Amino acid sequence: MATTLTHTSARGAGMTGEEKFVIFASSLGTIFEWYDFYLYAVLAPFFAALFFPARQRFCRRLRPMPRAF
Repeated sequence: MATTLTHTSARGAGMTGEEKFVIFASSLGTIFEWYDFYLYAVLAPFFAALFFPARQRFCRRLRPMPRAF
């Protein structure tokens, strides 16, 4: 006597709406985070000029950078 087992996979049904929402939300959060890093890196020299003394040029460039990470 031969027995046939059928195996149905949850993957064959495709993604659920909840899985799509989780992927969308995490992707959107990642995009905002990278935009935030980019924006701060671009504006860091301007922040340095506004908040740190002009006579210490080297320190003025380095001080805002650790705050980004």
